[in-house]
Amino acid sequence: MTRAEDDLEVVRAEAVERAVDALRNSGFLAPFAITLRSDNTLLSHEVDAAAGAEPATIRDILSRAVRLGAGSTLPVRAVALVRDVIVQNLLKDGSSRAVCVSLEHTEGLAKRYFVPYRGSAKRLSLGEARLVPDVRWFFDGEAAERPDAADGAGKLERRR
Repeated sequence: MTRAEDDLEVVRAEAVERAVDALRNSGFLAPFAITLRSDNTLLSHEVDAAAGAEPATIRDILSRAVRLGAGSTLPVRAVALVRDVIVQNLLKDGSSRAVCVSLEHTEGLAKRYFVPYRGSAKRLSLGEARLVPDVRWFFDGEAAERPDAADGAGKLERRR
């Protein structure tokens, strides 16, 4: 594995663990981000629930806020944006909910990881995860927006 692949695995594992914990504890997954700084510190970024924003707006707030902080004294090497999505089942008709983790590294590697799930809280059942290539959306040098993000503003909380 390359350094970029190793770094993405670190943020992916942390993101999925936190997402599954949130679903098991509350049955709800609010969008959040995980960043890996150059000193190997992982940070979690969440939007204050009091902002009352829609999920698409929260994704936009997270992307913008983390992007603004990426050029700080300890730069970010990798980022994961985590959200709840609905995906089409590959082998069957229909769809299911999934944890979606959009991953990107400063070296240009971008992937998207899906973990389908059923139920909520204590009755959560996880399906087979999928990892697929993704397009760069964070470390592209521009203030690019994800195609599914909406405009908005709110408060960002950084938690360790």
